[in-house]
Amino acid sequence: MASIICLSALGETINIMTLGGLALAVGILVDDATVTIENINWHLEHGKDVEAAILDGAAQIALPALVSTLAICIVFIPMFLLAGIAKFLFVRWRRRWYSPCWPRTSCRAPWCRPCRSTG
Repeated sequence: MASIICLSALGETINIMTLGGLALAVGILVDDATVTIENINWHLEHGKDVEAAILDGAAQIALPALVSTLAICIVFIPMFLLAGIAKFLFVRWRRRWYSPCWPRTSCRAPWCRPCRSTG
C-alpha cells in the first residue's frame, strides 16, 4: 500500500515497469523472510527458547540479507549508463534522478503541477 501511495505522490502510473519492480521487491522480501524463519526454526529445534531463537536467528541473517539486497541493487547501476534505444526507453527514469523538476502529467493533485522552465 505504501508503494502505491508513493507512486501516486510521484505522479507515476501502475504499468509494466512499476509492476515488475514491485514484483521484484516482494520477491526479495519473501525470500529474506523465508530464510529468517527457517533459521529461527533451526535454533528452536536445537533447544533454544523462543526469544533467544528469534534474536539469534535474525542476527545471523541480517548481514547476509543486507549483502544480497545490495548485490541486487548494484546490478541495476548500469541502467544509468545506457545508450541508444535502451536509453530512450529509460530516459524518463534517468531524468528524474538528475533534474529537480520534471513534468508530472499523470498526477492530478494540486501540488503536482509540471515545471514551466525546462532545464
